[in-house]
Amino acid sequence: LDIFQRYDNVFIIDAMQTSKFNPGMLYCLNAHDDNLLKEDLHTSTHAFTLYQAIELAKTLYFLPPVCILFGIVGHQFGHDSKLSHAVEMKMPELKSNLLERISYFMNSIA
Repeated sequence: LDIFQRYDNVFIIDAMQTSKFNPGMLYCLNAHDDNLLKEDLHTSTHAFTLYQAIELAKTLYFLPPVCILFGIVGHQFGHDSKLSHAVEMKMPELKSNLLERISYFMNSIA
């Protein structure tokens, strides 16, 4: 939550676990959207889920004006798991999408 308070533009990258889409599927979601995929953000290896963190930030008015979530559907979520081939193949596209979005916001505030 501290990051949400300190910055006006936040870009989050996270692996998502869902049965609806195949591993490697990319998401790009606006955290202000009330239609966040709650069911797809419900699991986490952290203390609480990304969905819970975003909803708490909204409630406390900590969510920055720009908060974009880049997600990639993962395949293996064990602590010793390696990147699956499907996810690894999508990493260049994820990087490109992220850099494009950051560039857009940097140009719009310049």
